[in-house]
Amino acid sequence: MQLPEIEPLVTRLLAKSETDHPPVSVARIAKLWPGLQVSVDDIDGEGFILHLGKLGGQIMVKKDTKFERQRYSIAHELGHWQLMEYGIPLNCSTAKGRDSKIETWCNRFACSLLMPRQWIKQELQGVTGLELVRRILSLPEKYRVSRESTYIRVAEVSVINLIELTQEREQWRSQHYKSRLLPMTLSAYDQQLRTALTHHHSSGHFDFKDHSRALYTTVRKDAKRHQWLVAIVVN
Repeated sequence: MQLPEIEPLVTRLLAKSETDHPPVSVARIAKLWPGLQVSVDDIDGEGFILHLGKLGGQIMVKKDTKFERQRYSIAHELGHWQLMEYGIPLNCSTAKGRDSKIETWCNRFACSLLMPRQWIKQELQGVTGLELVRRILSLPEKYRVSRESTYIRVAEVSVINLIELTQEREQWRSQHYKSRLLPMTLSAYDQQLRTALTHHHSSGHFDFKDHSRALYTTVRKDAKRHQWLVAIVVN
């Protein structure tokens, strides 16, 4: 099964809908297909799409969920609708459910549509030091997406490797977002970062022996949890 390149598709959709600034209106994108409707209702699951024949199609997303998640679900289902133009039906599935390769493609399509590559690259261009992590943290509100989706997209289109590091009492956990352009073994930095952040510095930098630098700032701090976003950049 040959799936189309995502970025050229997104570029054409944005141009056709005359969308040139964030946040991307998924409703406006959906209107590019006559008869395709979007509804929010009490449903099981995050969202699904129905082909209604000559009447068009219906995207349904869960009412009782965050607005950012609704936008992502709609964008994901738009990916399925787009694939029909390449001969891949909505009901293309395996015995275990939807085809995992197609689901991965639609997830990437959703991130690309909501956070176009060139827009994100421009957001980060020329930004250095602590302003870099602060800029990244400003993107979810600007693009109306989740922090996790933002981290995935930034790592996908840039040479920035990200770590979300969380301390709850004595327990630590980390989530890695490895750059596709300059991937690094992020687990090698975890222990050094934990040591550096033990004193709960709200923001700063930490230099490693391999000439990499960690830029970090607090995402959340309360009585139970302290959470940082860490950007690993090569000096």
